[in-house]
Amino acid sequence: AFEQAESSAARIFACVHGNSARADLLLKSELLRLVWILEESGEILFEKNGMEGETEAIRPALEYMAQNFREDITVEQLAKLVHLSNSHFMRCFRKAVGIGAIEHLTQLRIQAACEALGDGDEQIADIAFACGYSNLSNFNRQFLKRVGCSPKEYRKRNRETDS
Repeated sequence: AFEQAESSAARIFACVHGNSARADLLLKSELLRLVWILEESGEILFEKNGMEGETEAIRPALEYMAQNFREDITVEQLAKLVHLSNSHFMRCFRKAVGIGAIEHLTQLRIQAACEALGDGDEQIADIAFACGYSNLSNFNRQFLKRVGCSPKEYRKRNRETDS
C-alpha cells in the first residue's frame, strides 16, 4: 500500500503544480484514490457518524466501479449490487462521494484516458474504447468538458511538457 500511496501522492503534487482545469480534475481523482488506498490499507479509519451508513452502503459499488470502469455500467446495476432502489442509491452515493455515480464513473474513465494519452502512441479512438466509451464523439465531448482541451491537444501538450 505504501508504494501505491507514494505514487498517488506524487501525482497529487504534479497536479497541484499543473494549475489547469485538466490538473484540477486529476487532482480530485487522485485525492479520492489516496484516501481509498489509505482506508483500504487500514492506515486511516473513517470516523463513525451519520455518513458512515451511506459510505458503507455504496462501498461495493465504488469498488466495482474502480475495477470495472472500462465496462458498460448503469445506475441500475450499481443499485442492484448494493441492494438499494435506484433513487436511494443515487442519494446515498451523492451524499457519500459528493458527486453522482455517473459523474464519478466519467472521472475514472477520463483519468485513465489521460494516463494512456500521456504514456504512449495508441490511437485516441482505441484509448476511448479501452476506457469504457463506445462512442468517440461522446468521449471527445466529455474529455473537453472535464479537461479543458481535446484529447489530441492534451497529448500534444503532455509531450511538449515532457520534452
